[in-house]
Amino acid sequence: MMKNCDISCTLELDPDAKYNITVIPRNSAGNNAPSIPVHVTTLPSIVLTYKQNYQFNSSEGKGEITVTRNTTEFQTTLVWRMMRKTIHLPNDQSSNYSSSDEVEPLGQGQVNFQKGMNKLVLPIKLREDMKTMRENNSLYLYQPGGDELAVIKITVLNDSGIPGRVIDLKCVNITSRECDVIWNAPKIGGPVENFKISIRDLRTGKEKTKARFLDVF
Repeated sequence: MMKNCDISCTLELDPDAKYNITVIPRNSAGNNAPSIPVHVTTLPSIVLTYKQNYQFNSSEGKGEITVTRNTTEFQTTLVWRMMRKTIHLPNDQSSNYSSSDEVEPLGQGQVNFQKGMNKLVLPIKLREDMKTMRENNSLYLYQPGGDELAVIKITVLNDSGIPGRVIDLKCVNITSRECDVIWNAPKIGGPVENFKISIRDLRTGKEKTKARFLDVF
């Protein structure tokens, strides 16, 4: 019973539904007008708790997602779908990234909460042959009827394929004949074995000299 209210009752409603509820005072003389309606949206029969963002390295091979539910009184079957959006490195490995707005389905299936169980650990397989810089994945969990219960974002960092992009490239100590080039190594992507340093003459559009390779020790 709520504070400052002296009358109450419990109503049986359907899960994940919307209602208008009114109360009409009555006596032998008749009925008064109904009260101002109260809008009620009931909770789904199952409510999931989960971390919204996960990040894994591709070299790990697999990851785990933990999902808990608000009840253990019954068995629940959920449908899962994994969708992916990929950010690509261009073929010429220039400094620009390319990205597609198309979302690719990776797979779907079912998972079960057995009666008495309130937590599931879902294994996530990470592809070892990944050649992209970064994958943005989303794991969707649904009730069999189609109600969406969870959207979990999974970022897979490629630490076993091509290197990431060089960071903070600068030219300093510039004279008429030379300059010093400084940069920070990539923070993501596969390990760097050497750096290719090229010089392009903007007057001709051609490389001034052969590219120089600087080994990483």
